[in-house]
Amino acid sequence: MNNTYVPSLPKVPTQLQAVEVSISADYLEDILAFLLTKKISFGMTYKSTIVPAKPLEPDLTKEMHESSNNSYPDAVHSPMRSVMEAICQKYIHDNIDQIPPKEIEISEEYHLKLSTFKRTFKSYYGKSFYQMYMDKKMEYAKTLLLQGIRAARVSERVGYAQPIKFNKTFQKYFGMTPKQYQTTHLMK
Repeated sequence: MNNTYVPSLPKVPTQLQAVEVSISADYLEDILAFLLTKKISFGMTYKSTIVPAKPLEPDLTKEMHESSNNSYPDAVHSPMRSVMEAICQKYIHDNIDQIPPKEIEISEEYHLKLSTFKRTFKSYYGKSFYQMYMDKKMEYAKTLLLQGIRAARVSERVGYAQPIKFNKTFQKYFGMTPKQYQTTHLMK
């Protein structure tokens, strides 16, 4: 492979199946996030060849960095923000009644290191994925209880096989059992 510096990406003929691109590990996380948010299919191989790198042209990474939030040290760039929003939408908002996969499975699905996923999610939302999932799940349970659905049925709908575990978790969050909450709030 010829390792020449290309200042901008050429148009790729549509009949090509694949294009090989070498990137610096410094930009890997941002480029992966970009590919994932744009839903671009890709594969990866690792080569330990060291090639002197020239700096990227500013316009090549402009879209990746233009919406960065610099209010805290580990700013989450726009593409990573989009990935975190997609994860949140898929596993918390759209499927709150289902138990999500483990964080390692989610990070693998989105081609992220587990530590990167955890750090980025927390820096963007201010809490861990699991903590946010549980907060939303308990809010959803509250909504169902206010609709008059029995606590045992709510327990099933939010993914608890045993109502006693749901009761204890709900009580930990809101200071009363689901039945007490429902009785108190439906009487008003």
